[in-house]
Amino acid sequence: MGKYKVVSLFGTLDAMSEHLHLAISDENSHVQGGHMMNGCTVRTTLE
Repeated sequence: MGKYKVVSLFGTLDAMSEHLHLAISDENSHVQGGHMMNGCTVRTTLE
């Protein structure tokens, strides 16, 4: 997996769980979307 930029992130968060939808773009502007799952790694920051 390469480096991606988050172009959209929305959903719900609470103290017990989360349900997040994520769209990411690669360096060639190809966009993928889906659910953000446990185990996803964020490098440095997520803004």
